[in-house]
Amino acid sequence: MVSNTKGNFTTFSGTFDYDIETQMLTAIQGTIETDSIDTNNEKRDLHLKNEDFF
Repeated sequence: MVSNTKGNFTTFSGTFDYDIETQMLTAIQGTIETDSIDTNNEKRDLHLKNEDFF
């Protein structure tokens, strides 16, 4: 069974480079701590943290 689930990651960081003259984004980098997933359902969060997903 497949379903859509909303949630978020509570621990993340990132950077980006923006060229003000050309008004272009030139680089982006992000890191997400997958263990910080939060779907407002502890049992589902534990399932998402196992090797089947992350």
